[in-house]
Amino acid sequence: MVEVSEVARSLARFGDRYARRVFSDDELALWPGSVPVRACADLAERFAGKEATIKVLAPGEQGLDWRTIEVRRHRPAGCSVRLSGTAAALAQEAGIGRVTLSVSSAGGVAMAVAVGSGGGSGRRRPGERDDERDGECDSECDSGEIRKDGEP
Repeated sequence: MVEVSEVARSLARFGDRYARRVFSDDELALWPGSVPVRACADLAERFAGKEATIKVLAPGEQGLDWRTIEVRRHRPAGCSVRLSGTAAALAQEAGIGRVTLSVSSAGGVAMAVAVGSGGGSGRRRPGERDDERDGECDSECDSGEIRKDGEP
């Protein structure tokens, strides 16, 4: 859970430096240039999703780069998680092949729940492109993609 106002304060205080440290280029692509204040609720939901996913991955003291967890929104509803780098390695070590994520916001608070499960269809199939996974998620099935290769 994260207060939308906390994300707004961080953006106001640190600007793009904060945004680029926490969110991937793809997550920020909706707002070319500086991130507007109206984006705070969406970014707070993504932040909450990242936080929930970190709790599933349990990186311990080693930590991980926030950008290795990418929360993708699918309209009209649903989302997915794309893991790369250290986050993907942690998932693989833990036998997590799928991260299911649900995010929401109301009353100035963004919240998320993430569940990791073993193996299954969360992993890319050999030869499958990233764009073949996009859009698979809707409000009935919020599934995550785990990548072993590539950077955030």
